This record gives sequence, C-alpha cells and structure tokens, in this order.
Amino acid sequence: TFNLKGQEIEIKELVDILDDIIHFKGRITFDKSQLEGPKRKALDTSKMERLVGKPTLTAIRYGLELTIAKADDALGNHRTLQSANGA
Repeated sequence: TFNLKGQEIEIKELVDILDDIIHFKGRITFDKSQLEGPKRKALDTSKMERLVGKPTLTAIRYGLELTIAKADDALGNHRTLQSANGA
C-alpha cells in the first residue's frame, strides 16, 4: 500500500490503473513466493513543500494519465527525430 499525500492505494489497484491507461497486452502476475516488503509506504513531501510550497492534489489516475501522455509525446517526438536523422 502506498500513501501518496493522503491517497492510499494498493499496488494491485495501481497496476490495474496503469494497465487500463496503457492498454497493456501482456500478462501481469504477482509472485507470492517473494517477500512482500513493508505493508505500507508513505511518501514524505515535507522537504518539497518547504522548497516550493504546498502542492495541488491531483487524483492518482489523472496524474498517471498526464504523465504517461507526456512521456508518450516525448518518446514519439524522439522516435520522429531518430527517423528523420536516419537512426
């Protein structure tokens, strides 16, 4: 479980959201024979808040959608540049 500034989410739920956003075609499995690690992980944003102020909260799904869209655009632009340069 991750607590992202007050929004708690299970790893499986996070994976399901990512799967839905990127339309992953592969198989997702969880290896239950491995150690689980800490049951909860909380993100400490106090240093960032001191430096840049209190952040605006964004829903996890919306934030992931924006991040993935930006990364996809950047990779698309990178691929276009490689093609143009004959790489």
